[in-house]
Amino acid sequence: MTLAVAFVPSAPVLIPDVAVDSSPELDDLRTAAIEAVRDVVRDASHVVVVAAGSTGRLVEGPVRASFAGFGVDREIGAGELVQWPAGIALWLLTQAGWQGSIDVVECDDDVTASSALVVQALTAADAVIVVGDGSAGLGPKAPGYVIDGAYDFDDVLAAALASGDASALASLNAAEGQRVQAAGVPVFRALGVAPSERAIDASLRLHTSPFGVGYFVATWRST
Repeated sequence: MTLAVAFVPSAPVLIPDVAVDSSPELDDLRTAAIEAVRDVVRDASHVVVVAAGSTGRLVEGPVRASFAGFGVDREIGAGELVQWPAGIALWLLTQAGWQGSIDVVECDDDVTASSALVVQALTAADAVIVVGDGSAGLGPKAPGYVIDGAYDFDDVLAAALASGDASALASLNAAEGQRVQAAGVPVFRALGVAPSERAIDASLRLHTSPFGVGYFVATWRST
């Protein structure tokens, strides 16, 4: 079975209600993410979202997410509550016109347990939306300001996404990811295990850091 994967940023500012202002870079990022998700779900029957969570768990749909923590009275979806990173994928799926079923895997730092949840969820899925960022230490606007080695870490991540190298995602250095404040590493590592034996056609559509955080938009299609 073909498996299509979209990698999108864990950036609440993708959602216009949350974004304080607009910019060409942010508009480009939002457009690229929506288009990637739309391409991935075009022929899909069942979608799984893989995103960060405080506890590793598999939540079978229907699901919903709230952005109240960002000062916005906005909920997306209906059903069991998932955390806001998964909510970004729910918003993107809505913009892409998806109306089918959605399950959510929330990943914590236990990559073995999270990977097992991803593998379990993928038995019923043919499309995956992966929500995660690179380093948050890429400049003076960044939450982590300037962190030595942050660009190098993101270059490794970008290369893995561009080449469809699932094993490179699975083997990302967790300690280094924490040091450069790359919050998406547990998610990328958990996802990397699942399609490791598949041939992957990959495209890195966008790699940018408008707020000093590494944002990636990529698509994989595996058989």
